[in-house]
Amino acid sequence: MSDACSSKDTPMEVVGARNSTHMQPMDVEESVVCKNTVSSGSVVYLHPLVAMSIADHATRYRINKRDNNYALGMLLGQQTGRDIEIMQTFDMCYDIVDGAWVLNRDYLDSKLDQASQIKPGESSWLSSEPKSTVPVGCDVVGWYALGNVPSHRHVAMHTQISQVNENPILLMFDPTNEKELSIKTYETIIDISSNQSRTVFVEIQYTVKTTEGERIASTMQQEQACPAVVLWLMY
Repeated sequence: MSDACSSKDTPMEVVGARNSTHMQPMDVEESVVCKNTVSSGSVVYLHPLVAMSIADHATRYRINKRDNNYALGMLLGQQTGRDIEIMQTFDMCYDIVDGAWVLNRDYLDSKLDQASQIKPGESSWLSSEPKSTVPVGCDVVGWYALGNVPSHRHVAMHTQISQVNENPILLMFDPTNEKELSIKTYETIIDISSNQSRTVFVEIQYTVKTTEGERIASTMQQEQACPAVVLWLMY
């Protein structure tokens, strides 16, 4: 998978760009995760190749000596009711405006347009393998970031993703944990306290969903995966 912003070593930093007044950096010390709230009951089904794709993204950033905290990507899949199935990913292209992440909508729309033209059995921008099986009818179900806990930066980006999907999910993957696969999935709620409202993340559980084709592909790619992903696939 090629880097979404491959023409740049790091996302471009723009000062004073349009909408920057709405993207001012905020106090990252204040927690944006609400642990005492019950989630909506959504169930996330995560395919192993998605985890491998995200781990690969983290590896590319590390090899190129980039900050892993800047490795962001989109999650594609299908949603039926409260069931959300994550089936594919691709790197996100974005800029940095006054310290905040700003989604490149032109790039995203171009990717989604390409995805809409994929027919069953055809190769796609999602895979370099010929005649790969690409899920048809995938939509944006959320996005992913590297790290162990969301911050205000994630809330701001989540708000932008909400313009594509009203209720996206956030997947956080910690590539520094080599003993176990550190993945958490979140949805957002509006928290009202002290007569003020704010958007906060609530963790939701995920379940691994594997097809026979993925089992074969995962076995072939285990040598290149990070140790935690290999242990997870073997389990």
